[in-house]
Amino acid sequence: MTTWRLPLGILAASLLAASFWALATTALDPGALDPGQAWAQAIAWIITTQRELHQGLATALRAVQAEGSIAAPALVWLGFLYGVFHAAGPGHGKIVITTYLATQKESLGRGIALAATSSLLQGLTAITVVFTTVLILEQTTRQSQRLAGNIELVSFALVAALGAFLVLRHTRRLYQSKTTTPCSSCGHHHAPPPDKTGFLAAILSIGLRPCTGAILVLVLAIALDLRTAGIAAVIAMSAGTALTTSALATLATLARDQATRLASHLDTDQTRLARIADTIALIGGLALLAMGAALLHTTLTMPTHPLMRG
Repeated sequence: MTTWRLPLGILAASLLAASFWALATTALDPGALDPGQAWAQAIAWIITTQRELHQGLATALRAVQAEGSIAAPALVWLGFLYGVFHAAGPGHGKIVITTYLATQKESLGRGIALAATSSLLQGLTAITVVFTTVLILEQTTRQSQRLAGNIELVSFALVAALGAFLVLRHTRRLYQSKTTTPCSSCGHHHAPPPDKTGFLAAILSIGLRPCTGAILVLVLAIALDLRTAGIAAVIAMSAGTALTTSALATLATLARDQATRLASHLDTDQTRLARIADTIALIGGLALLAMGAALLHTTLTMPTHPLMRG
């Protein structure tokens, strides 16, 4: 079981180390020793690169219009890179993935499945929103952005609902651990099997929020009558996002498993360790509940952009 986890852990650590090395050698001031400043510079570099790649996607679409399919590989490659950097930047999806996997007893395979499935669902959501509003309903781009905003609200509500579900689940488990008797054969309380409800809610809370960059690329592709090329670019974006988030999910899962193994070697009652794990999971649920509520409040109280009115 652990033989295949080691190479995956080495791969994830290597990807992370390569990312930091690239940032240090290309974007950061070598003399800057302030961690806060270095982090801010790293985020700024990621956002700048993401913006440049998005502009490159618009140029690549026009190249496909002018040159035909011979220019399509460049468009797909730029879409993939955009997805990689989009996932590396700030966003609620990364917080949901790391918080959920760091506090919930999910296997490495399910963690990667969570990251990859939610990334692909994001692309599918963007394609559905744009093609439904612009082509089927014959609405304007403004309407597609408005529909995307409404779906985003559902996504934020699901983050809060996921947090509330985890809070209730682990509060109940903490209560039951004090009132129920341990297993007669081993003397411990056994953890329940992996929960499908929380896993599905995590996927939907991330995947139902369409990427704004993907929507803009699809709108431009439709305007240029390059629908297939636009879909291919968005699918490539989803693949790039899946790669980055899967690496993040791998790190979060392996870190949690390592912490669990270290804790199991402590001279502590196993039932007490189970209660500590449930308490940590409860805190993770509270964090997701608070984040979902804050995102909902901010979005609902934010003034509507003038271009979105009417």
